[in-house]
Amino acid sequence: MSNWISLLDKPENLDEGETIETWFNRIASQLLFGCYLVVGNQPHRLVEIEFYYFSETHPDPFTHRAPLQLECGRWYFHRTRGSYRSGSFKGLDLTFGDGQAFGGILIRSLVTPDGKLIDGPSLCVDYLLAKAGVMGVAPVGSCDRKPCSMEYR
Repeated sequence: MSNWISLLDKPENLDEGETIETWFNRIASQLLFGCYLVVGNQPHRLVEIEFYYFSETHPDPFTHRAPLQLECGRWYFHRTRGSYRSGSFKGLDLTFGDGQAFGGILIRSLVTPDGKLIDGPSLCVDYLLAKAGVMGVAPVGSCDRKPCSMEYR
């Protein structure tokens, strides 16, 4: 797979044969064991992620259902009533929507290049923004600047 975003694509047979769980497991396996999160030109390993998906057949009430979560392969910083979350309530999702269903994969913990565990969604956001040289979520979220990227191992 040359394009890592393609691993997030919704399978054509999702409602017929493949289950949501199978699809999520396949994505999780690739993100946790087959990709690096690159920030500050340094590879970081994802070690804990959490899936949120809202569709007609899978109405997860905890999915934010933000318009950005209808897209695939975007970074979504958590918001409440249109404002970026702050303090210990921050979170960052990798989106995997398909235009009709909302999808987000929350980064819950990661390991730095020197082996340090960053544990918790808010601490991950703080760390990633600092490594990207950004002072807060708003400067990143309000423009098309990407704090990090993914690449295959």
